[in-house]
Amino acid sequence: MLRAIFFDFGGVVWATPGKTFYAALCARLGVDYDRFHQLFKAHEPALKAGRMTTAAFASIAERTFGLRQVIPLWEEVYREHLTVRDGILDLATSLKARCQVGLLSNQIDITARLNRASGLFAAFDPIVISCEVGLRKPELAIFRRAAQMAGCAPSACMLVDDSETNVAAARAAGMQAILFEDEAALRRDLADRGLIKE
Repeated sequence: MLRAIFFDFGGVVWATPGKTFYAALCARLGVDYDRFHQLFKAHEPALKAGRMTTAAFASIAERTFGLRQVIPLWEEVYREHLTVRDGILDLATSLKARCQVGLLSNQIDITARLNRASGLFAAFDPIVISCEVGLRKPELAIFRRAAQMAGCAPSACMLVDDSETNVAAARAAGMQAILFEDEAALRRDLADRGLIKE
């Protein structure tokens, strides 16, 4: 019996492609995208696992590229690109009648803070954010942590994620999982499983 469905955030709830956001951030900072992206990717595992703050990364970026005010500009650009799929939020709300509806997302602290402040986490409980639990997808431990926070076994949980790697990892951890392609396909899949009505 399904007791909890966890949605990914970026690529599922958040509609803006990550590359689009980072390209806009680099343009606002006046820095080359490839160089900034290379620096970010080098620190991304630590950022998403909560072992490094965005403020610490911003300091490195400021020294590396001769920048100033990285954090305020990051916040400004992120808010401008915070486009969500309202249909997915509506779907999450409607699923609460059947089971817990949680969030399981790899995020860095600045985006987690801004998303929470914007009220985008309000539809979800439990909320499992990588930088807050010290684990990140596709580590099997984060899926088990999510199930624990929902108070059930992984086999009673489902993940909806746009990453094939994360979907495979969730299944390896014992969860059911759906690869997100678009809202219509997700609704069909959930209807086929008897979780919603078409």
